[in-house]
Amino acid sequence: MQYVAGRAAGGAIFEAASRAVVRWSPLLVGIGVFAFATAGLDLGPIPADAKHGWLLAGCAGCGVVAGLARWRLWPLFVLAPIALVGALLWPPTVVAAFYAGYRLRGRRLLAFGAAAVVVEAASVLVNQLIGGYRAVWGSISNTLLEVVVFVALPMILGLWLAARRGLLDELRDRAERAEREQAARAEAARSTERARIAREMHDVVAHRVSLMVLHAGAIEVTATDAGVSAEAALIRTTGRAALTDLRAVLGVLRTRTGESGTAPQPGLAELPALVEQSRSAGVPVTLEVDAASARAPDTVRRAAYRVVQEALTNVHKHAGRVETVVRVGLAAGGLTVEVRNEPPTEPVEPAVSGRLGLAGLRERVALLGGECHAGADPDGGFTVRAVLPVPAGTAAA
Repeated sequence: MQYVAGRAAGGAIFEAASRAVVRWSPLLVGIGVFAFATAGLDLGPIPADAKHGWLLAGCAGCGVVAGLARWRLWPLFVLAPIALVGALLWPPTVVAAFYAGYRLRGRRLLAFGAAAVVVEAASVLVNQLIGGYRAVWGSISNTLLEVVVFVALPMILGLWLAARRGLLDELRDRAERAEREQAARAEAARSTERARIAREMHDVVAHRVSLMVLHAGAIEVTATDAGVSAEAALIRTTGRAALTDLRAVLGVLRTRTGESGTAPQPGLAELPALVEQSRSAGVPVTLEVDAASARAPDTVRRAAYRVVQEALTNVHKHAGRVETVVRVGLAAGGLTVEVRNEPPTEPVEPAVSGRLGLAGLRERVALLGGECHAGADPDGGFTVRAVLPVPAGTAAA
């Protein structure tokens, strides 16, 4: 435990030190360039009374532009060759070569290399003209060594650090992308499992409860004893309530990840938008909704929406762009939903259908105790009509 704590403390110290070095590196580079430049001053032919002030100012300028190279490169690229050729100040050249390898790419890097060769050639020529030890420094062997040490090696170091940084950024991006993909796969697996559970609950529990409701309804109708009939009615009512709650639970399970499980399901208020979608597809649809229909229970309104949705889907698939009328009204018998379309005016390509839409619609309506009829009209049209029961007194209210 102490070993782990020690390693953690050491890593924190190293990270803090690294951040401090990165933060203060421009100042450290500027001071280093100034120090090495003043240590290697070339007095040359400059008079003794003026040489120190002039050269020290040049060294200070080299330190300043080297420290600012992180943000502005061109002052360093301008001053470095002047310092090298005029006074043999090599530190600015080293920093310029490093930043060229670290920051420049393609033609700009090749241009810097060509300019470095030209500057070295100019330095050799000036050294030969001045003579003295500068003529010895400007020999071919020393010039080649200067190119390798002051230009090539710093440039290679900059290229390596830039490549390393790019590799680390790519690995970091890959790790983040892998984390996102893993999270997406986990969410997809959870959604799939929730959908599977919803299907199993629907296939098993909903089916059994529906049978219970149907049998209770049959007993209520056929029973001769008033008590038995009342108990059957209670069982039927309780079973319908259970089916309503079960549908709500299944809706939560089938909700996609990221959406609210309590998001409202579409009802009569969403019928205009549904009809507008059909109109956008070229089907002229007329919508007639009785204002009293809004008093129907939520489950009934949602079922009515699904009836209209399935009926319009059948119009799209089997009739094409024909006149269609959607009527929704509340009467004593319950909420009536009727969707009728005119006969097709042109041949319609047969659509691939599993013949499960209307069957599922009848099952949905039957679960609420209603009736659903769908069939062709004598004139060739098609009508889907559903009656959904509502509690006593709703229509009168």
